[in-house]
This record gives sequence, C-alpha cells and structure tokens, in this order.
Amino acid sequence: MKRIVRVFAITLIAIMLSAVAVHAADSYFELDGFAFDISEQGEAVIRAYDGDLDAVVIPKTLLRAPVVGIGDYAFYGANITSVGFENATELRAIGSCAFYGCSGLTELELPAWVTQLDFGAFQSCGSLTQVAVGDGVTEIPDQCFYSCGSLSKVTIPRSCTLIADNAFDRSPNVTIYCYRNSAAHLYADDKGIDYVLLDATDLSAATVTLDAYALRYNSAEQTPRATVILDGVTLDPAADYSVEYADNREAGVATAQVIGKREYKGSVSVQFEIKNVLGDIDGNGEVEIIDATLLQRYLSLMTIPYADRAVLVGDVSDDGLDIVDVTFIRRYLSQMPVPFPVDEMM
Repeated sequence: MKRIVRVFAITLIAIMLSAVAVHAADSYFELDGFAFDISEQGEAVIRAYDGDLDAVVIPKTLLRAPVVGIGDYAFYGANITSVGFENATELRAIGSCAFYGCSGLTELELPAWVTQLDFGAFQSCGSLTQVAVGDGVTEIPDQCFYSCGSLSKVTIPRSCTLIADNAFDRSPNVTIYCYRNSAAHLYADDKGIDYVLLDATDLSAATVTLDAYALRYNSAEQTPRATVILDGVTLDPAADYSVEYADNREAGVATAQVIGKREYKGSVSVQFEIKNVLGDIDGNGEVEIIDATLLQRYLSLMTIPYADRAVLVGDVSDDGLDIVDVTFIRRYLSQMPVPFPVDEMM
C-alpha cells in the first residue's frame, strides 16, 4: 500500500512539473502565461506576461510561492484591458514601467496591501481613465502616470505624503480626488490641476442671490450673475462653483443651479423671472419710440413690417413727423390706453 501511495505522489509531481517551464540558466519559471522567479526566501516576483487573457488577475501564489512583486517592464506593451489584484494579497511592489504602454487598460484599482510604486509604473497607458490608489501607497514616483491622455479621475488617499513633480505630466485631463490639506490637495493646487475634495463642504445651505431684478425677454438666453454666500463667506465663482441655467430664453420662470467644485460639493437651485415687457415690439427688452411707432401703425391697420422701405422712427401716422406723432408717442410711453385712430382729434 505504501508503495502505491509513493508511486502516485511521484506521478502527480511529474504531471505538475510538466506544466511548468523551468529555465535554470535564467533562474525563472513559466506558468499560466506568467514568467517569474522565486527567491531564496520562497517569494515569487512576476517578470513577464505572455498569456492570452485580456483580463488578467494577478495570482496569490505561483508554485505555492506568494507573489510579492511585479518586476520592471513585466507587462510592457501587453495587450490587456484590465488587471485585478484582489487575489494577490501578498503583493507589495509594482516595478518601474511595469505596465508601460498597456494601451487597452482602462481602469485601475490598487489594493491597500500594495505599498510601493516605482518610476513610470503606468506610463503611456493611453486609454486609462480612472485610477484608485490604495491606502498603502505613501509615494507616487516620477512619471508614474506620465502621458496618460485619457486619464480623468485619480483618487489619492491621505496616506500618500509625496507626489513627484512630474507624476502626471502630459496627462492634461486629470482631476485629482483627494482630502482637504492632504499632500494630494496641496500638490494639485500648486500644479494647477483640477481637484475635488472628498470631504468637501456641502453647498446646500448656501444663500444664492441673482442679479435678475429687471430681466426682460429679448429672445436671448438670460444668465444673471450669481452671488453665493455660505457661513458668512462669499464664494469665488471661478474656483468654488459653476452655474447652469434652464428655461432661460423665453419669458417665464427660469432656473439657475449653483454646482460646487473643488472644495465644495452638492448644489443649490434658485428661480428667477424673465418678464415679457408690454409694448416691447422689437424684443430688445426696452419700450422705446420705435415700439410706439410700429405698434400704432399695426393697430391702425397699416402694413408692417415695411419690407421695401425703412420706418421713420416716430412717424406713427406715416405722413411725416408732426405734433400728432408726438402726442401718440407721449401717450404710449406714459402707458395710456392705445390704439388711437390716426384721425383722432388731439
């Protein structure tokens, strides 16, 4: 019986080894598309990937050795769309240019147990849009996210205390999500990079005043300036919030929505009225002599608009300027009842 068990064990080991390529000269192994080496301490570091999977998951172990690192250039130019670290709970370090030029990679979430990123780790990942840096990372090194043109959102924890000056160079669309007064907040502010505070102040209690006391319909969009005050402080419209308008072209009730940015979050909406001015014939928001001229002619059944000739401003009766026109216009602008028949005695 013991001999049978021994023979079975030897056979099983032989089968396992047949699936593993061993390169003694280079001191590394190949398994499931991963090329890796194992240290004297029994820890594995991935050196290259030549597998067929688009969605790669870093394994917890390789040949029972815990995976503790991804080496320099390990996934250089690899045709992958995602990389998962959820199983690799012993992973600590990601080497220089480890994922350089992985053009299909779109999102990245680094777990809390990864503590070290090296130079250019995710450089030139052109399709990368979102990155969440885990709590274990204390430093973002030189050119870590260099030339990632699609990168729009990077979340950086408080634990990160140092960010290299060129970490996000040539990544012009990036917005950093961070915490107030953290290293990432100060870095973004100093570099002029857009940022959003994860512990931002809520705008919902702000008081919004619009310069909309005399808005009149004139066929154009009305965008009154907003003044926003929160806890006694007047906010900066350039840095603290933006304003979006709705239903603000036609006469009626329009809406202005103040939306927080950077150090403020949330929104607050206010309404304002666009008045349709009685007697404003030409739609410029003002009641003027030309309005009186056009309206009186129209109500007197004269033909307007005059496509073939210009209207003499003030010539209500269309017979040249005289005292009758002055009387009509005076009454009109004084909001006296109209129309007045052109032949009415004054």
